[in-house]
Amino acid sequence: MHIKRALRFLALLSLLLIVAIGTQAQEYEQLQKQAIMLAMTQDDFVDFLEGVNWEANAYPNDDSEYAWTVEFFDMGESGDDWDWMGYVVVDIHTGNIYEAYAARPKSDEEVAAMEPRLLDFVLNDAAILASLENPDEWGHWVGYDRWESVWNIGFYRGLDAIAATIRHDEEFDTLTIEDIYDPNALDEMQQTENDRANAISLAYEAQDIWQYLEGHDEWYTYAQPQGDGIWSVTFSSDDQPLFYALVNINEWQILEIR
Repeated sequence: MHIKRALRFLALLSLLLIVAIGTQAQEYEQLQKQAIMLAMTQDDFVDFLEGVNWEANAYPNDDSEYAWTVEFFDMGESGDDWDWMGYVVVDIHTGNIYEAYAARPKSDEEVAAMEPRLLDFVLNDAAILASLENPDEWGHWVGYDRWESVWNIGFYRGLDAIAATIRHDEEFDTLTIEDIYDPNALDEMQQTENDRANAISLAYEAQDIWQYLEGHDEWYTYAQPQGDGIWSVTFSSDDQPLFYALVNINEWQILEIR
C-alpha cells in the first residue's frame, strides 16, 4: 500500500515537473518573440529587413535583468546562408533600445562619393607616402567592410601592393587609419593555412591510421611544408609520435606512412 502511494506521489511529482519545464519554455519563447518584435522597430532595421528572408535569434543579456540581445540573419533564397545582418539590445520591460548595429552594405554611389576623401586622406599619411614614393604610378581600389564597419583602400603596382584600414566616425565625421598592411602577405598566410588544413585532412584518410590513434583521448597534429605541395604530417600525444604521413595535396595522394 505504501509502495503504491509512493509511486503515485513520484508520478505526480514528475508530471508537475514536466508541466513546470513546459511552462518555462513557453515563457522563454514568448520573451524571445517580444524582444524580436521590439528589435524590428529599431530605426536601422525597419527598412533593412524589408524584402529579406531573415531569421532572428534572441537571448538574455547579462548586463541587465530585462536586457535581451537580438541578432538578425539573412537566410538568402536557399534559407541556409545565415548571413549576419547585425544586432539590437532591447529592454523587454520598458521597450528601450540600448544599442544597435546594422551591418548594412554601402551602395556603389556611397562608395564612389567616399573614394576621393579616403584617397586624399591616406595620401597625406607619411607611412603610406614612404611606401608609394610616387603615387601616380599606382592604381587603387576602395571597399567597405560592413561587418567591421571600416573602409579599406588599397594600392597596387604590378605584384606590389599596400592597403590601409580606415574607420569613419560618422558622428564626428572624422577618419582614422587603424592599420596599414600588405594584402599579398595576408593572402599568402591564408593560403598556407588552407594548405596546412588540407594536408591534415588528407593524412586522416591514410589506411589504418585509427589503429595508431586508438586508445588516445587527445593527440596533436604537426604539419610542415616540404615544397611542391608536399607536406609531412605527424600525429603526437604527450610528445610521443603516434603516426606519420607524407602527403601531396596537389595530387591528393598519400606518399608515405609510418
